[in-house]
Amino acid sequence: MQTLRRRLWEAYLGVGSNPSLKELIADPISDEVYITNFRSLARANTALYNKVFQFSLPDTIYTLADLRRSQTISEEARSKVEKTKLAVWVDKMVKDLTQVRGFLVEFPLHFLKDEQMSPTILDVEFVVPRNVFL
Repeated sequence: MQTLRRRLWEAYLGVGSNPSLKELIADPISDEVYITNFRSLARANTALYNKVFQFSLPDTIYTLADLRRSQTISEEARSKVEKTKLAVWVDKMVKDLTQVRGFLVEFPLHFLKDEQMSPTILDVEFVVPRNVFL
């Protein structure tokens, strides 16, 4: 069982054949390994994705109005970029993405937390019993 767990962690963390990184996950169920390796790598990968793609559902968007506002801002910024700078920007994005290790990311826990998501009387879902969606 420990061999399977170690192999899964190697895949998640993007260890590959690097022996020094394999030593870090010698005991994959310890809290130290989880906090220092697993969580820190997820945080670093998330920061890289947010930097490269600039709009990747951050925890700071609490309502759909906030979402629309941030989309508008990013679209305006993208439309102002000159085509000559675009090639440089793409090269920089590819370079940044090569720093991503494994495929761990942190998911936003507070995304749309203040948004009312239950159906209103005008929605078709209002007629359907609630337990269908549970």
